[in-house]
Amino acid sequence: KQWYQRRVHGIKKTEIVHLKKEIELLKAEKPIDNVDETVKLNMQLEEMSITLTSLQQMKESYEEKIRTLENENKSLEELSTDIADYRRQILGKDDEIDSLKEKLESKILELSKKSVEIFDDKQAQVGKLFEKHDIEQVEMLQMQLKEKDEFYEKQKADNELKSTECNWRKKKKFCN
Repeated sequence: KQWYQRRVHGIKKTEIVHLKKEIELLKAEKPIDNVDETVKLNMQLEEMSITLTSLQQMKESYEEKIRTLENENKSLEELSTDIADYRRQILGKDDEIDSLKEKLESKILELSKKSVEIFDDKQAQVGKLFEKHDIEQVEMLQMQLKEKDEFYEKQKADNELKSTECNWRKKKKFCN
């Protein structure tokens, strides 16, 4: 487009210069006879000058639009690069999340096993405590039974002695 615009601009300038030379030549050769021709050429020169100005304005407008589009294109390229960077970051974060999930699951499993072990240990301790307590109670009950047995044996022996003594006294009474 720029080449075309430069080419058109160059052709128009060349034509204007050519028309100016023709006007000068006509003025120099036949100034009185060529008045109509001169007016006609001056009008063509004015039209071409207006056209040239219009083309230059259009050229500037198109160049500005091209710069704007190039800037927009550059911005879009930068955005595309940014988007790609963000996607890579997201993928990296996804990998981190997956790794953390695996670690969390591992820790949960580890804690679950530890919790079961602690529960089992407590149950064993409670069982040992009850077992020890039960053994102590059984031993205490055995001692109490032994003491009662000894007490009853002593009472029985005392009763037998009293009974024997009483029987002996009764016999003596009857004997006297």
